[in-house]
Amino acid sequence: MKADFEKLSIPLDPDKPIIVALGVMTNRGLRDSHVSRQETGLAVKFLSESYLKGRVHQIGVLDRYSDLLWLMQPNEWTAASPSSHIDLLIRQLEGTFELFGQACTDSLDVSLSFTMTAHLLGWEDIPRVYDQLRQLQSFRIGDGAQMVQMVHIEEMHASQAAPVRSFLEHPELLAVHLEAGRRDEFLEGFDRVVKPV
Repeated sequence: MKADFEKLSIPLDPDKPIIVALGVMTNRGLRDSHVSRQETGLAVKFLSESYLKGRVHQIGVLDRYSDLLWLMQPNEWTAASPSSHIDLLIRQLEGTFELFGQACTDSLDVSLSFTMTAHLLGWEDIPRVYDQLRQLQSFRIGDGAQMVQMVHIEEMHASQAAPVRSFLEHPELLAVHLEAGRRDEFLEGFDRVVKPV
């Protein structure tokens, strides 16, 4: 996998764990079109590179909602006290994302809310962690802007994972999306509720 990462210019080491962060754009200053969200997401991604450069090796990608997912690793791995080094780095990243969120509001007129893992994770955990971070974004208090929610993702096997709640079983999820101004997510859930069986 290392050779593939090098060919694709991915500045991460597939043999070392990662920190995962999800940045969700709220609709302040965003137009409704998918293209507009993608353009804004790319602008946010490029701006993030200037804030994260020198702190971590990272790659930012747009997800299907045009929100950003960052995979990050420390620039240097310290053998002396890895957990304290990682804890300090994560606290620094939390502050960096707060500053970056304010810069997005000031320069791009976009509000972002971030959810970030508070510890290192294995690459095999990315799909499960992404789903959990996205779900946690749905239950944020207030508008979530300019705040970084730090989460500890519990180790759990697929057989222990709680089933994903459907909109039909829990209509309050629709209200959460509506109140947070997440039009696309609301409409997607609404379509599932009214879809004939």
